[in-house]
Amino acid sequence: MNFEDLQKNWQSAPVNQVSLPDLEEIKKQGNRIERKWNLELLFMIIILPLTGAFLLWVWYENPLTTAFGSTGATLMLAALAINTVIGFKMRLESRKQKDSDLKSFAERQLKLIDQQIWFATKGMNVYAIMLITGLALVYIEMLMPFGYLIMISVTASLALIMALFFIVTIKRRLKKIRLEREKWEILTGE
Repeated sequence: MNFEDLQKNWQSAPVNQVSLPDLEEIKKQGNRIERKWNLELLFMIIILPLTGAFLLWVWYENPLTTAFGSTGATLMLAALAINTVIGFKMRLESRKQKDSDLKSFAERQLKLIDQQIWFATKGMNVYAIMLITGLALVYIEMLMPFGYLIMISVTASLALIMALFFIVTIKRRLKKIRLEREKWEILTGE
């Protein structure tokens, strides 16, 4: 086959038109995603303070006596408080706005997805580090009577299990969020 034949075949090939869904269908999908995120945020906003209250009650009933326990408890409560504040902030920013066209709606969705990515990377990593460190310090205090070998092995094992849990959870969440972002990028032309 020579160049002219190839050029004729190329020019004669039918062009498949890609049809985009209409604005209302896309808005329904976007609103469904926003509702899901809002429920997750609401769940986080409710559960984190309850967890903090439960931890305070436990520590009130069983006072921590060393610097390890007090530092650990402070780190855990700080991690819970920071995530609660971030949850409120994200909830306020995700309030619905009127979008006049598909592009502005898709851009708003991308902005919300970027917030989710930021939270899943930086926010959750800081939370995980603070929570694991705090729990490890509390475990050290609680396990001191059992000797150093048991104290170190149990604390290290539990911290490793929690770290693996956070790594797997964060990676799964990021994968879902990034797939969703790719869909919206097509509509904005980014």
